[in-house]
Amino acid sequence: MWTFNIDPNLIWSDDTPVTADDWVTTFRYGADPKHAWDFAWFFNGVIKNWDESVKGTVPVDQLDLALRASAGLAPFNLSNAESVRMLVPVPQAVWERRLLLHETVAPEFQQTVNEFLLVRARSLGGRQGLRNKQAVLVHAISGTTPEVPDFNDDADALEVETLSPWGPPPAGGGHRSSVNAGVHEHYFTDATEILTVAPGEQLYCWVYLDPDNPPSTLMLQWRTGDFEHRAYWGDNLIALGQDGTASRSRMGDLPTTGEWRRLQVPVPSVGLGNATLNGMKFTLFGGRAAYAATGATNTDGVDREWFDNVLPQGAQQAGDGLRIPTLDAVTDPCIWKLWQKGAVLRSSSPKKTRLSCA
Repeated sequence: MWTFNIDPNLIWSDDTPVTADDWVTTFRYGADPKHAWDFAWFFNGVIKNWDESVKGTVPVDQLDLALRASAGLAPFNLSNAESVRMLVPVPQAVWERRLLLHETVAPEFQQTVNEFLLVRARSLGGRQGLRNKQAVLVHAISGTTPEVPDFNDDADALEVETLSPWGPPPAGGGHRSSVNAGVHEHYFTDATEILTVAPGEQLYCWVYLDPDNPPSTLMLQWRTGDFEHRAYWGDNLIALGQDGTASRSRMGDLPTTGEWRRLQVPVPSVGLGNATLNGMKFTLFGGRAAYAATGATNTDGVDREWFDNVLPQGAQQAGDGLRIPTLDAVTDPCIWKLWQKGAVLRSSSPKKTRLSCA
């Protein structure tokens, strides 16, 4: 059965609306042998009894052509727009007894599909990372920069390609932690390139949790004169500050592993009003994570990026993961394929002195 909805904005020249009955009348008029349309053949073998009606062997009023969607044999839904249903014959060779039954999709099936889509998206991201890395290599060898197609603008693609739900990752580079059990962190302090925030603004940070080494808790800490401004996701396993206050404010569950996610924190929820920030800590309980663009969003929705894989000026770094610009910095090509083993090479960028996907 073929159902099509009628545009509720369609009207006749006298401003009366076009209804499903008008369509029924029109089709029956076209099937009437007294004035069958010149292209009546168009519906031959498509609409049940159409051929017979055109030939005059079946009365037009017995034409199983169109029914109001609100007819007794059809589901009645007052919220539906006017629509027409056509009975279309199905050849015996392709008939399936369960064709008209509503099948319930098992949750396990949908879960498997979602897992496949995530793996596929990560693989496409890795392919884009290899393309970007090849461009860097070509530039390092020849001095020319080849054009790299966007991940969704590939002339050789056989179908629509998407990086959802994995990414795409944010622009620029980032940094990453090591793999450790228990509480571990990396951080910087005393930056002279400060970030000023105000009430009503949002702090943000792009995060990627390693699906092979997921942490139990993710905590971000911001420094003014101290680090008593904390937000965390996941289990309450990091005993810093007092839970339920600005010194340890729970934002929700951990983001999905294996996907780039932008985390946002309202400035007041971590006890910051008009404040000047000069440091950050990236703290985990177990596992491993990568981080990218970090900053603040003003009340107009405009981002002010503070840093990604290049520390703010004057910053003093410490901890187990953030050693910019050494190998724990993630440059732009590598952010597409985190923790992929690969060679290290020099970069021509004055800000990004090394490139590695290891």
